[in-house]
Amino acid sequence: MKKLILCALALATTVGVMAQSNRQTPREALSKSSKFSKIAAEPASITSAPLQRNHSNGTPSNQAVGVTTLGSAGNAFTVAFNSKTPLFAHPAINTIAFFHRNNAGTFGGTSGQIRYDLSTDGGATWTSDNGPIYDAAGGAVAPFANARYPQGTIYNPIGNTTASNAYLSFFAPTLAVQGGGLCGSASSWGGFAHGSAPLSGGTTVQSEDLSFNYLIPDASALNTVNNEHWVLSTGTDIGGDVAATCDYLDYIIVGKGTWNATTFTYDYTYSNLPAPVELGDGTTGKLMNQTRIAWGVDGTTGYITFIGHESFVDQADSTRYPVVFKTTDAGASWNRVASIDFQAIDAATALDGVTTLGFGTTVTIGFDHNLTVDANGNLHIVTEIMPLATNYNSFFNIPVGIVDIYTTNGGSTWVGQLLGVTMSFSGTYNDGSGVATLQEYNRCQTTRSIDGTHLFFTYFDTDTTLTTPSTENVFPDAYIYGYNTTTGLWTNKILGTAGSAADATMNFGEVAPIALNGASAGCYNIPMTNAEILTNVSAAVNFRYISGVDVCDADFTVTGVPTPLTNSVGVKELTGNDKVVIGNNYPNPFNGITNLDINLKSKSNVTIEVSNILGKSVKTINAGVLNAGVNTVKIDASGLSAGMYTYTVSVGAEKLSGKMMVK
Repeated sequence: MKKLILCALALATTVGVMAQSNRQTPREALSKSSKFSKIAAEPASITSAPLQRNHSNGTPSNQAVGVTTLGSAGNAFTVAFNSKTPLFAHPAINTIAFFHRNNAGTFGGTSGQIRYDLSTDGGATWTSDNGPIYDAAGGAVAPFANARYPQGTIYNPIGNTTASNAYLSFFAPTLAVQGGGLCGSASSWGGFAHGSAPLSGGTTVQSEDLSFNYLIPDASALNTVNNEHWVLSTGTDIGGDVAATCDYLDYIIVGKGTWNATTFTYDYTYSNLPAPVELGDGTTGKLMNQTRIAWGVDGTTGYITFIGHESFVDQADSTRYPVVFKTTDAGASWNRVASIDFQAIDAATALDGVTTLGFGTTVTIGFDHNLTVDANGNLHIVTEIMPLATNYNSFFNIPVGIVDIYTTNGGSTWVGQLLGVTMSFSGTYNDGSGVATLQEYNRCQTTRSIDGTHLFFTYFDTDTTLTTPSTENVFPDAYIYGYNTTTGLWTNKILGTAGSAADATMNFGEVAPIALNGASAGCYNIPMTNAEILTNVSAAVNFRYISGVDVCDADFTVTGVPTPLTNSVGVKELTGNDKVVIGNNYPNPFNGITNLDINLKSKSNVTIEVSNILGKSVKTINAGVLNAGVNTVKIDASGLSAGMYTYTVSVGAEKLSGKMMVK
C-alpha cells in the first residue's frame, strides 16, 4: 500500500511516497532537497472512519493523569510536521501557555490568526482561545499576512513571581509572498510574525519581518538567565525565482530576540550561521534536516544542532548525524564542535539491561530530534535511530531505537545511552476524503528542571498489540525516561499516559521544555498537550492539556550503560595501506586560523592547496617535511573572503581533500 507524505521540514515542504513498512522493507526518508514543492492546500473536511484501538491495561506513573479541554483550531496543521515549541511553562510564576491558530469557523476572522490558552496555576484551571494575539489581515499580503505553526515563550522579569507582571510572546512564519513566492509559486512564505501580550490584560503588540530567505522556523528557546528569545530557520532561496528552485543556501538563520522595555515586546535581529552540507550521495537533495537550539542554566552556554551529512570525503556512507555548534559567550559567537559518529550505538544496551538494536548495518537518524542542556552545561540530544537501507533517502524503520546522545565534557567526546525500542514509528492521518495528508513520527522531545539537574525525554508510541492495523503510530501514548545528572541514575520507562484518561490519544503531542514543580516534594511535572482529532486532520480539532504527569526522585533507580561514540573531527587512525589520513579542520566554520590534523605513516613532505568553490587555487601551504604520526598544521585564512573552500593535502602521489567554511 502506497502512502503520500506531506512533511514541512526546516527548509520547506516535501512531498514523497512512502511504502508501508515492515522489518525488512526500506522506507523513503524525507530530505532537504535542493528543490521543493509548496505546501498543499488544506482540504475540505468530511468524516472518515477511524482505526481500531483497544483499551490499554497499563497504569500511569506516580498519580492520576487528567485531561482538560483547551482551545481549538480549524485543523491539525498548526501542530503538524514534527514537534516545535507551541507549549511553554515558566515555573517561577507557575504559568503555562499554549499557542495555536484560530478556529475561524467558531470565532470568525482567518485561520492565519493566532490565539493562546493560558493557565496561571500550574494547569489546574485554564482560559482558552484568548486573543487573537496575532491579528492577521488575511491572505498572503504584508503587513500581517496569515501565520502558520506558531511557537511561543513567556517573558518574566528577572526575580518576578507574579504572573500578571509577565508577558506572552509568539513567533511564527507568515505567508507573506516575496517576489515570485516559494519556488515561483503563487503563494508562499517570506515573513516572520512576532509580538506579545501582557498577562495582566491590555494591548497586544505585533510585527512582521520580511525576507526572500525566511521559511518555517522549527526551533525556539528562551535563555532563562537573560530572557533573550532565540529562534532558528534555514537560509533558503524562496522568492523571486522564476526557475522554481528552492535552494538551501548552506546557512542557518539565527534570530535573537531582546526584550524592549519601552514597547513591551521582543525586538529581533538576524544573523547567518554557516552550515554547509553535502548533496545526497554527492548528487541530489541537500542532507539537512531540522534545526534545534537549547540554553544552559548559566545563560552563556548554548547549542545549535541540525541533522545532516557534511562530507562524503570524511564519511562515505549516506547516514544522517547530529551536527553541533556551541557558544560559551551567550550567542556572540558559535563554533563547530566534534561530529558524532554514533554507529557504536547498534551494540548498546538499553536501560532495561536486555534490549540491544543489533541492526548489523549502518545506523542513521530519521526526522526528529530535540535538545536540552544539563546543569553542567552538557548537551543531550534525544532522537530516533534506525538502520540505513540503500541510500541517504531510505531506511528500515522498524525497530526504532530512542537514544540520548550526550557529552560529559562540553562536546569533546560523546556517549550514547539507548533508552528503549519503540513499538511503532510513523502514523498516517487522512483528510476528509480519506487521502493520506499528514505523516507523524515519535516526536522526541526534552524537558529539564529549571536548575538542569533532572532531564526528561518524552516520545510518543502506539502499543501495536492493541491496534488494527498493527503498524500505525496513530494511537500514541507518552513514554518518558528521566535522568538525574547529580546521581547519574535513570528511570525505567514511565507510562506517562497509558491507562489514563489520555490513553492512546496523544496525537500531535507537545511537551514543554521546562518542568514545573510536581504535586509532591521531590517531584517534577511535565506539561504536555495533544490534539483531539474530532473527525479528520483537515477538520476542526480541540487541544487538550494533560495534567498530573509527574516524575519523582524516587523513580531514579536505574544505572545507565552508556556507549562511547567516536568523533569524526580531528585525528584519525592509520589503517591497512594508508600512508596518510586527515580529519576535518577545526574549528569550522572559523575566522582567521583553523587546525588540520594529519596522520603520517612515515616522515613525508606535505603541501596543502586551498581552492574556492570554482576550483581556483587561492592559497598554497608548504608544510615541509613532517614526522611520522600526528601533525597539526594551521591554515591561515585571514586573507580569504567568507565562503566555502576545499583544502587538498598532498603527500607524494596521494591526495586527500576536505571542506572548510570561512566566516
